[in-house]
Amino acid sequence: MPQIDRHHLKARMPEVLALFLAKAARIDMPEAARFALDAVLAASDDERDWLFTNVLSDKIPQDSVAPHLFVAAAVQVHAAIAAAALNPEAPVPIRTGICPACGGLPSASIVVEDKGAEGTRYASCSCCQTLWNEVRIKCLCCGETGKISYRSVENGDAVIKAELCGDCDSWTKILYQNKNASLEQLADDVASLGLDLKMRDTEWKRGGFNPFLIGA
Repeated sequence: MPQIDRHHLKARMPEVLALFLAKAARIDMPEAARFALDAVLAASDDERDWLFTNVLSDKIPQDSVAPHLFVAAAVQVHAAIAAAALNPEAPVPIRTGICPACGGLPSASIVVEDKGAEGTRYASCSCCQTLWNEVRIKCLCCGETGKISYRSVENGDAVIKAELCGDCDSWTKILYQNKNASLEQLADDVASLGLDLKMRDTEWKRGGFNPFLIGA
């Protein structure tokens, strides 16, 4: 089982969200973002509970993405703090594509050069931002290895690719930090939106979860 109980995370979320929204309200933002923030500020306890449940279930409705994003950001802060407090030796593998810290789905994976271990891959949790080791050329959705291929927007040796699985017809994003040290798994997953748009018109479905790319 994951080390972090999501029910316990949810129990603290009303307090965490209130603090997060108070700080977010002081940030300059586009009118549409301000409108979404105001909607969350005006939401009832039951409405906020619905938002928490959706984010912690890795399921955000397409017709109400904007208010969920502020809640998702608050959840990530809360979950990351909880994950950082864990004993590093405590989390144990659960199954392929599941965060051993909180049970979340990966947003992407990242290949690093870690203390001389060239090409080590880590999956990145979409909830608590924990990185956990996953072997390369393996689907993060179904765990199969036999029908893996890659696509990218750029020609040549791209540093961000879509890793496709022919067994479950899904894909996840893989970032090669060992080729570009400035890559960051969450920010550059969003920044590489062009790859998502390219894959949207194919038969492959995006696996994992990234609340900031819902609807892409």
